[in-house]
Amino acid sequence: MRVFDIGPLLEQIETFLSAEAEAIQQGIEPDPNDIKLRNEITELLVQEGPSAVERFWDLIDMTQGDVNLLSERIKELRARKDARERAVERMKGVLQDLLNRHFEGKIKTATLTTWTQKTTTYEVSGADPQAHPQFFKVPPPELKKSLVLDQYKAGLPLPKGVEVTEGWSESVRVKR
Repeated sequence: MRVFDIGPLLEQIETFLSAEAEAIQQGIEPDPNDIKLRNEITELLVQEGPSAVERFWDLIDMTQGDVNLLSERIKELRARKDARERAVERMKGVLQDLLNRHFEGKIKTATLTTWTQKTTTYEVSGADPQAHPQFFKVPPPELKKSLVLDQYKAGLPLPKGVEVTEGWSESVRVKR
């Protein structure tokens, strides 16, 4: 619903822009330099004169209002999404605790098997790109953790200052 009448000329322009917006929603990226569309809009505005430019600004303001409303909706949906993700993590934590405390880490039913799984994790610290360039990707220097771990797992000594700390993480799995 419009608060004011933008006129038939601007309705035609809005139709052009709506077609572009619809293409975006369908995943078709419109050409930002669409000369034909720009020329048609320019011609229509020139024919109508300064009052058309004034109404065109009204159209821009309405469209900007839509953008603002959508931005607010996106923020709201992101907040809901984040809250749901936190809820999922809490529920998985409760399930993981239940499985470990009361079911020796595993439950098998007719429709699913769920278990806790421990995965070994490694933290590498003290590696210096200058002193240990073999462990880094270039450019920019990026630690090649897999090379350090290969050397660590093979039982070979690590260069001075490079340490590997072994730990583990636990997650809940399901197979349906």
